[in-house]
Amino acid sequence: MTTLSPLAARLVADPVSSVARTPLSRRAVLGAGLTATALSVSGLTGPVASAAVSKRRTVHRLTMTDRGMVQRAGAHFRAGGINAFQLITNDYPKPRLMSHQEIDSLLHKAVAVGATVVRAHTLAASVGNPHTLVRGVSGSGPSPTITYDPAVWARIDYAVWRAGRLGLYLVAPFVDELGYYHGGKRHWVDFRRPGTVSLDPQVKAAGSPQQRAAEDAFYTDQQIGWDFDQYIRDWLHHVNPRTGLALKDDPTLSVVQVGNELWTAAQDAPGWVAEKAALIKRISPKTLVMDSGADGLAVQDMAWASSQVDILETHPYTTFDASDVTRMARFAASHGKAFAVGEYAWSKHDAPAIEKAVRHSGNVFTSALWSLQNDRDLHNAGAAFGTDDVSFRVPGTGTVRRAAVARVRRHHRLLVKGAAAARSPAALVTSKTG
Repeated sequence: MTTLSPLAARLVADPVSSVARTPLSRRAVLGAGLTATALSVSGLTGPVASAAVSKRRTVHRLTMTDRGMVQRAGAHFRAGGINAFQLITNDYPKPRLMSHQEIDSLLHKAVAVGATVVRAHTLAASVGNPHTLVRGVSGSGPSPTITYDPAVWARIDYAVWRAGRLGLYLVAPFVDELGYYHGGKRHWVDFRRPGTVSLDPQVKAAGSPQQRAAEDAFYTDQQIGWDFDQYIRDWLHHVNPRTGLALKDDPTLSVVQVGNELWTAAQDAPGWVAEKAALIKRISPKTLVMDSGADGLAVQDMAWASSQVDILETHPYTTFDASDVTRMARFAASHGKAFAVGEYAWSKHDAPAIEKAVRHSGNVFTSALWSLQNDRDLHNAGAAFGTDDVSFRVPGTGTVRRAAVARVRRHHRLLVKGAAAARSPAALVTSKTG
């Protein structure tokens, strides 16, 4: 393992603010705050250096084969992944938009641990509260007017541009099952049926039949459906002034999700996800659509029969283990779909087994740990190592956490290396890379 100098360690922990404290004469800026001189002084090498240097990389649009393989530039593509749900909007310690420096820090850390895919809820699942994208709806019929916060668009534009320069792919869910600060399906219902749903994030459909029934208007109310359709259209057609590209045409956003953990759609509104996937494909035929899993929602219960859905995803926390990952990967492959682990608890005792099962799945697209945080982020700061929601910090504090970060980095490296070994998505391939 490379021994880092004190400055090197600070750069990895928080690259922008660390460099900001260096003398001005050493700040010949290459990108978003990192400098050639600072890097040479720090002695950064290998994957850490690649995370720190803002070197522009080519991002090729991801494509799908009819055999359930994600490809990049004609080659099988498997990539390490990471969740940074708060990439745009963060409510810890209080609600705010992320600064450019905070966005840079998260993306650089993703690169530092060998991730190429960053799943970020607040890129698109952003509705109903200050510092979220969707502020309201007006008008009626199939073409309503959606009101947006321009400051949030500006942060999304920046994050997409910066990720593209770093060679990262961003995955954006359009809506969330849950009602946390960045908003979810209940907020869309509240626009049209104010007072009928609880906006308290502690009140969840899983524990309240009344809340579940009220939230199901998101699936069944025609006007709310039209509102959400208009949002999808607006988001995909939005032109990023930093890139000159509509989001639907940006290879950095090759993959989108209809929503995050939409287990109620699978149970209460069969066909709804397939319908929204078809809408996305009509607007952007080249965009890959990933259905959303959840802890307890198997891929067999998702929109696997839809020709518009390309990737099936699961979230193994407590209900599923490594054997379930293997089983669901096989199921996806048998139906010509790629497979992904969209979230998993990186610090739990079975995380290495889940990572190994992912690497041995020939049709895997990515596995994305939950969840990357900057050092000053207070999200779940007190969570004990080995539980579901432990902040992933790079390089980590303490021997145990640093060893886990090193394990994740190795997993990502082996996952990419194993892409060349995978041949048939119809069966699991035992990788020689471990």
